[in-house]
Amino acid sequence: MKNKKQTLSLCMIVKNEEQFIKDCLESVKDSVDQIVILDTGSTDRTLEIVKNYNAEIHYFDWCDDFAKARNESIKFATSDWILWMDADERLSPESGVILRNELSTIQKPVIYQVQINNKTSDAASAYLSTAYRLFKNNFGIGFKGRIHEQLGFDSKFSKPEIRRSGVIIDHLGYAVDDNLKSQKNIRNLKLLKTMTSENPNDAYAHFTLGQQYNLNEEFALAIEHFEKAVKLKQFEKTMTASLHNVLAESYFKSGDYKSAKENADRSIKAVKDQVGGYYMLYRIADKNELYNEAILAVDSMIKNGILLQKNGWQISTDVIIDTDKLNYTKAVLLEKSSDHYGAFQVLYELANGEKVNEEVLNKAIQLALNLSQIHEATDLLKKLIKFNPDRLDAIDTLGTIFIKLQNFQQAIEVYEGLHEKSPDNEKVSRRLAGLYLKVGQESKASKLLQLAV
Repeated sequence: MKNKKQTLSLCMIVKNEEQFIKDCLESVKDSVDQIVILDTGSTDRTLEIVKNYNAEIHYFDWCDDFAKARNESIKFATSDWILWMDADERLSPESGVILRNELSTIQKPVIYQVQINNKTSDAASAYLSTAYRLFKNNFGIGFKGRIHEQLGFDSKFSKPEIRRSGVIIDHLGYAVDDNLKSQKNIRNLKLLKTMTSENPNDAYAHFTLGQQYNLNEEFALAIEHFEKAVKLKQFEKTMTASLHNVLAESYFKSGDYKSAKENADRSIKAVKDQVGGYYMLYRIADKNELYNEAILAVDSMIKNGILLQKNGWQISTDVIIDTDKLNYTKAVLLEKSSDHYGAFQVLYELANGEKVNEEVLNKAIQLALNLSQIHEATDLLKKLIKFNPDRLDAIDTLGTIFIKLQNFQQAIEVYEGLHEKSPDNEKVSRRLAGLYLKVGQESKASKLLQLAV
């Protein structure tokens, strides 16, 4: 049973977040009843900004422990439910209604798992992960872990029920500028080392430290800690699949492609319906010039990506890659494998899709001309010129095709347009004059040639 009277507190810990905090609060302000801000030492405009959102501001002396800070923040929550976010996150526009609908009147500990879309500098892709971000207040649920903190529960209460939510939070952390990213990496590595030394038999501690080493491109150290996490055998299958994927990535980046493939295969064996494992198989096959294997992996990425968008994630961390980008990758692989016509078919379908992409059009035109697909090349050139009217080379190529087809009137129309854009181009003027002569318009040809002299 849902009840509109159920209330929701947003709890955040912040320090010098003026770059991000406004957009975060804008995304969630209409969905929460209370905003709790725990500041750990801001010296910029962060607190000035949050005051505009009627936030309650509290202060905390930073002690290198995110869980302690999180637990302090939720002490001030007065609502029935608690949502926690970071400043570089945004509640997706469609998630506001979904979030409110999750707030049931149930009187027992409940934790909701939400989807995190980790944005990258490449707008066509994102790393997908899950996180426990929404939970019932006053039922002994709190945080544990010095960094990359997780939710735990007080043994005085019953074990929380875990539910999956349709809420999506966009995370900008992987798309920030290099200086800010470097500062966070230094801080995180220090805390992760401390956490791992304090908890040497905790697989999650080794997993998160391995991830940090992987980000820092210290792959030997990343592999060391990922392998320790594997040996501890503490993860259920979705986390196991994620672990093998990141381990595969570290082996791949260190040049051990055999071990990379073994771990990608283990990930897929644990959870078949995913993208990340097949992404690693594609990278390994492409690197080793096994293009047919790479194509099969890309096909699986396309199929599972569609399922993932429809049915939700299947592993703890996964990757989302735009379907058009994957199809373009498939076309490149087909061309590498000498299947030029197959590559052209994929590109031609992409070029006629909803998203117009100049790179795709260029590649499709090149293949169409090489394969003597004149009709298709003509259509694609028209699309390219419409998309970018300043592509004089494309206009010239289209005119040349019409000349070869002896369609002189259409060629004249093309070169008249080109001459208007480039009146001082002698080559264009002479070609247009020649076309005028072909159709018996000697006076136009003569006038044009006189101007060209």
